[in-house]
Amino acid sequence: LDASHLVLSTLHQPVISLKHVRHVSFQGLTIETCVGTGIRIEGGEAVNLLACTVRNTGLDGIAVEGGRRHEILSCDVYDTGTSGISLAGGDRQ
Repeated sequence: LDASHLVLSTLHQPVISLKHVRHVSFQGLTIETCVGTGIRIEGGEAVNLLACTVRNTGLDGIAVEGGRRHEILSCDVYDTGTSGISLAGGDRQ
């Protein structure tokens, strides 16, 4: 254990929370070590996550609820508690 690296998080909120934002991009960002969700996007339009790394989360790595034209491209999402990427919304018609 002498060479071990221990990290403890008490952050229950998302590391990044975007509500009803438009035309925002994150590229090459690393989000890690939280009890909750790494990145949460609610509503909005054209939020882009490009080549980001999301890891070691207690819940979802990335959660998208509603909105339109969001993109998650070339992201590495791993070691999550519930799911890597969660998508909710859309129009079945």
